[in-house]
Amino acid sequence: GLYLAILLRKAGGHDVTVYNRNPEKAKQWKAEYGGNTAATPAEAAKDQDIVFCCVGRDSDLREVTLGANGAFGAIKKGALFVDHTTASADVAMKGLAYLLEAVAKIRTERPCDLVIIGKPKEEGRAMRTLEQYGLTDAVQWVYGVSDERIVELYAEAELAVVPSLYEGFSLPAIEAQCSGVPLVATTGGTLKEVVGPDGETAFTCPPGDAAALAARINYAMDNPELAAKVGAAGRQRVIDNWTWRHTAEKTVEQYRIRLKQG
Repeated sequence: GLYLAILLRKAGGHDVTVYNRNPEKAKQWKAEYGGNTAATPAEAAKDQDIVFCCVGRDSDLREVTLGANGAFGAIKKGALFVDHTTASADVAMKGLAYLLEAVAKIRTERPCDLVIIGKPKEEGRAMRTLEQYGLTDAVQWVYGVSDERIVELYAEAELAVVPSLYEGFSLPAIEAQCSGVPLVATTGGTLKEVVGPDGETAFTCPPGDAAALAARINYAMDNPELAAKVGAAGRQRVIDNWTWRHTAEKTVEQYRIRLKQG
């Protein structure tokens, strides 16, 4: 993160606030490059338009985003969060480890198989988690397939799950809802606003909580009639709010507002 902060200050001339778990490093940076320092991630993220996170482990990511003084507790609505975590990308922000743990919990009560759309990292945390919970035979990875096959996978699924710790939008959630499959999603980032009310257009739970995720998945599976209604309502929400036509109309509307303002 040091070099990114230097680049933003020296090359871009931007006003930068940095947080470092070693306060002396932050002070040294400020003395040499200017800008501001913060005592906590929350303080650093408050009122910022863009927040960069540069850490090396999943546990670090959880601490600086979801911890007691984490950035997500203070980041303003509409701000952009950029994850530069150097840990494996398949779990850092997408919450895959929590989903795998949730599946392990569910399988103690009922059969449950998981299809993950994505390519695993052989030495990544996901593979270690699979082995830890004995899920190797219960999880199938699908990647390098056509859009048509992805649509088929949604159609074949009983539920779709988006377990992200944070999302700036989430096309996978929109894709799942558009297919009509009941969606279980966290409320990380803007997901709550995107997928809609819990129990109406999606089943939602807090991010980074495997037990809560397992509970919502179980609830949806235990209530198939409600799940079907939620799936249908979720699809209608996408049609009403997130189609390309709707996006184009809203974009034109904003241009017209700006033109009237001069």
